Amino acid sequence: MPITSLLRWWSSRKKSSATPEARLRSLREMLWDPSARFSIRGTFDELDTIETELRSQGAVPVELRGELADCRGYLAHRRGDHQECIAWYGEAIAADDEHSFLPERLRISARLGIAQNYEASAGWDEAVAAYRDVLPEIEESSSFTEDALGGAMEKLAFCLHETGDYGAALELNRRVLALGEKVHGSAAFELRTCLVNMAQNHHALGDPTAAKPLLVRVLSLGEAFDDDDLIVEMRFQLGVLAFEASDINEAKKQMDAAKARAEESGDSFLVELCEKRREELAKRSIPKTEPK
Repeated sequence: MPITSLLRWWSSRKKSSATPEARLRSLREMLWDPSARFSIRGTFDELDTIETELRSQGAVPVELRGELADCRGYLAHRRGDHQECIAWYGEAIAADDEHSFLPERLRISARLGIAQNYEASAGWDEAVAAYRDVLPEIEESSSFTEDALGGAMEKLAFCLHETGDYGAALELNRRVLALGEKVHGSAAFELRTCLVNMAQNHHALGDPTAAKPLLVRVLSLGEAFDDDDLIVEMRFQLGVLAFEASDINEAKKQMDAAKARAEESGDSFLVELCEKRREELAKRSIPKTEPK
């Protein structure tokens, strides 16, 4: 919807919805319309105006306070204000606990938003707890697909890895992979992130032998879908594994292949990145001399 059309739509809504309660519900409908375009700052201002009008009428009912908080949580999430989003969504859920008003999908989305914003702000322990709390609801809800469930599980596994619980992360990623293969097929490009994460889990657990075939599988996906960035990254990662195993010839082979692919792509940024990584790996291979 063009901006001018949206403004006319919103203006007509405001005129036809005299009460602040009705304007709030119209605004909420707009926020959850995937085709709508709006100003985040302007929408925050409108919510402030609506709340002021509601307070002028007396005590604001818990449901309306919750709706205001839910809208603000969504806007804060869109703006990338992590702590503000967590606080607003938390207030919305508390209001819903007191007086149920959120549809199931929106309640779960708010709880998922809290987990995502803890993750985005590197609050790993809080994110783990929040994802674990909401996952059963996603799994039981008809409003979320198996793909959405797998995505939430994958994020929990990532957060577990960041807390140092590599074994739990690997176990969960195995479930994510099985679900991803069920939904998309065993040769789907969508599996690449989970496979890389599993390789990192194995590496962190001190098992690079188990990590290598996973990286090779991702490399095959990159080649099948002609993804230069993924091919170069996997060649580099395989080179690092070889280097750590003291197989310098294999490490050089993989890095040379990565450089060749980067140059073939014609992407100057990718070429520069590849060269920097080659230099870093070369520096690591130089023996350190003991001080005299």
